[in-house]
Amino acid sequence: MKKILVPTDFSTCAEHATVVALGLAKEFKAELHFYHRILMPPRWQELSTEERLSMKEIESLIKSAEEDLLALKSQPRFKGITVKTVHSHGNLIQKIEEYIDYAGIDFVVMGSHGASGMTEILMGSNAQKVVRFTKSPVLVVKKPVKEVQFKNIVFASNFNEKAKPIFEQVVAFAKHFEAHIHLLNIETSSFFTEPKFLLEEAMASFEAMYDGEITSHIFQKNNLDKGIEVFSKQINADLIAVASHGNRPLRQLFWHSVVEAIVNHSDIPVLSINAKGVKAGIHIDK
Repeated sequence: MKKILVPTDFSTCAEHATVVALGLAKEFKAELHFYHRILMPPRWQELSTEERLSMKEIESLIKSAEEDLLALKSQPRFKGITVKTVHSHGNLIQKIEEYIDYAGIDFVVMGSHGASGMTEILMGSNAQKVVRFTKSPVLVVKKPVKEVQFKNIVFASNFNEKAKPIFEQVVAFAKHFEAHIHLLNIETSSFFTEPKFLLEEAMASFEAMYDGEITSHIFQKNNLDKGIEVFSKQINADLIAVASHGNRPLRQLFWHSVVEAIVNHSDIPVLSINAKGVKAGIHIDK
C-alpha cells in the first residue's frame, strides 16, 4: 500500500475516513491523496470562456474548494506524510477511476452517509457505486474509529477457489496488524447453500493460508448481509472484509448486491476487494 485516495466533501463522514486513512498512511508509510468533486452547472464544458467568467458563483465555488483543500493539507496532523490534493467536476465515479489510474492509487478510503428508502433502491450511495466500479480495494467508513488497529477481522465468503486470491490480500492486511481472522459463511435456506462437509473442507483450506490466529464460523441467518452484520457485532469485529465481483454471473451478481447492502448499512468499517483488481495485480501490502 503506497498511495491512498480519500474522496472528500469536507463532511463529518469524510473526516471519519480521513482519520482512518491517516492511520493507514502512518502504518504503511503511504502517500495521502485527497479528491474533491465540485458540482458544476449542466453543460459547463460547453460554455465559452466568457460565459464561464460571467458565472461568479462558480468561480467562488472553485476558490472555496481550493482553500478548503489547502487548509486540509496544511493541518499539523499530516506532518511527515506526503499529502496531495486535487479537485475537478464531472461524474464522481468516473473522475475517481481516472485519478486512480493517473496517480497509481492502490487503496481507497471513503466515508459514507449511507442511503435509505427509494434512494437506496434506485441509486444507492456514492460508496456503493465506488465499490461497484473501482478496481482498487475500498475501505468504507461510516462511524468514528478510535484507533486504526484492525485486530479482529471478519472475512465473509462462500469460500470457493475464486475467493482465494482475494483472501490473500486480506491475509496481507491482517498480518500487518497481527489480526485474528474470522472466516464466516452465512447458512441460509437458499439454493446457493453448499453441503456442510464440503464447506468445512473449503474453509479449512483457507485457514491454512494464514499463519496467525484464524477460526471458521458457520452462522445461521436467513438474510446474508444481516447475518454478516449481526455476527460481526457479536464478536466485536474491527473490520468486515468481502469480495466484490461487479457484473458477473447470477450467483456472483447476487453476492455483489449483498456486498453493497453491507457497505450501506454496516457501522463497522467494510473492506471491499474487487476481483477485477486482484487480476490487475493490485495488492494490499507494505
